[in-house]
Amino acid sequence: MEFDMPTKKTKSSPGVKRVTISLPAHVLEDVDTIASMMGVGRSAFLSSILSQTLPLVRATAETLMQGVIKDLDKDYRSGVDSETCLKRYRDASQASIDGLIESLLAGGQDDLFNGK
Repeated sequence: MEFDMPTKKTKSSPGVKRVTISLPAHVLEDVDTIASMMGVGRSAFLSSILSQTLPLVRATAETLMQGVIKDLDKDYRSGVDSETCLKRYRDASQASIDGLIESLLAGGQDDLFNGK
C-alpha cells in the first residue's frame, strides 16, 4: 500500500504562530512520552502546559521587574555599577522562577497524592 505525502505545508489556525525551539533530549523525550500517554501531539501538549502556566510566570516576572526597576534606580543613584545590578537581576529572576516551579510542583503533588 502506498501513501501520497502532502507536498504543501498546511496553514496554521488563525492566531496560531509556528515556532522552533531547542530542548535537551531528555526533556523532549519526557514531552513526547507524556503527550503520547495523554493522546495528544507534542505541540498540543506544550501549548496546553504553557497556556496554563505562563499567566502565573508572567505575573511573577512583572512583579519581579517592578522591584528590580526600583532597586536598579536606587543602586544607580548610589553609584553601583551596571554589571552588578544586572547580576543581581539575573540571580533574583532565577530564584523567583525556581521558587515558582517548586510551588507548582508542590501543588501538583498535593493534588496527585492527596486527592486535593
